[in-house]
Amino acid sequence: LGVCRLRADDQSSAVAALTALAACVALAPDGGWCHYNRGLAYTALNQPDRAKADFDRAIELDGGFGAA
Repeated sequence: LGVCRLRADDQSSAVAALTALAACVALAPDGGWCHYNRGLAYTALNQPDRAKADFDRAIELDGGFGAA
């Protein structure tokens, strides 16, 4: 849902869907892809500090997220 909302240019809903209160981070807290996608949403919302924190966490969890 979060990625769909991000692609639909609805970043606020994307962030909500990708947070700990929603399924993604709650169900896969060690999944780098959740944090990476939420970072993309924060970037689109012009919240660089939050985006950077999520990108850093994505890289920490999965070194394959070089795009972060």
